[in-house]
Amino acid sequence: FLAFYDIVIIGGGVMGCSVAYWLAQRIYKGMKIAVIERDPTYRYASTTLSVGGMRQQFSLPENIEMSLFGADFLRSANRRLHIHGVDMPDIKFQPHGYLFLATEEGAAQMEENHHTQVQCGAKVELMTPRRLQRKFPWLNLDGIALGSYGYENEGWFDPWALMSALRLKATELGVDFIHGDVYNVAHETNDDTMWTEETYTKEAEALDEQRRLLKRSYEVHVHLPDGDIFPITSSLFVIAAGPQSGHVANMFGIGLQKGLLSVPLPVEPRKRYVYNFHAPTGPGLATPLVVDPTGLYFRREGHGNNYIGGMSPPIQDLEPSTDNMDVDYDPIQNRGVS
Repeated sequence: FLAFYDIVIIGGGVMGCSVAYWLAQRIYKGMKIAVIERDPTYRYASTTLSVGGMRQQFSLPENIEMSLFGADFLRSANRRLHIHGVDMPDIKFQPHGYLFLATEEGAAQMEENHHTQVQCGAKVELMTPRRLQRKFPWLNLDGIALGSYGYENEGWFDPWALMSALRLKATELGVDFIHGDVYNVAHETNDDTMWTEETYTKEAEALDEQRRLLKRSYEVHVHLPDGDIFPITSSLFVIAAGPQSGHVANMFGIGLQKGLLSVPLPVEPRKRYVYNFHAPTGPGLATPLVVDPTGLYFRREGHGNNYIGGMSPPIQDLEPSTDNMDVDYDPIQNRGVS
């Protein structure tokens, strides 16, 4: 059995669902779109494990403008994604802002970024330590020279709810969601090569494989939950496989071709810990998402005195293994949070 779709999206997290939604509502209705997702429970998906932050405080105009569009979409999502007769998930956009803190060493870069952000239309305010102390009296400002506070269109939301709403809407628009794992990509066949015992070598086999990957991709082979193999043919594939996108791109031959396609997709899994902690005397409802100069961040979670936070490893050599989903509490405890 062989299925054909005009567009196949590999990965059904929030990015894959978003691509499906935007394509389905804008292109000719007769076109068939499929999304392939290997884990429809999303238990270990980057989408559902993320902090769900929304900010415009970037250094590149492209990132800032995309984020401004995203904030506008979140504010109007209930209307855009509405399905008659369906109780849609509540995305819970919390526009409480981002607060970045800088030492004297990082103040100049913060000011430069601020100029770019304002030029793009972001609502961001630079704050001196005195201004920070007045607005956020609970902050420890030792060593802090400057703060950057996004007072509009920044905050956080429920990523599971956003993904679910996008998936429901895309399904209503005719998108098919397929539970399976893409394990192989078929390319147009090469000129037939007959290998004999005398001419066959590992080098010749590797050269033939490289030639195969240079051909146009036309089919993906999908492992279904029941063990069957489901081949899907398409003229266009979209890679939205999150941290596995680099691996999927390699199956398509990206990094082995000419021009732009000679560069491998620089995406690989990186493990990050998000910790939930209770602070009875914490700042409460007035808490933005705070990022200190070391990269440590935290934000309020819910309406009680619960917070979530974390930080990236200080040096790349300390990157945790991605072989499991175990949580290491040492990084946050070593920062004095318990």
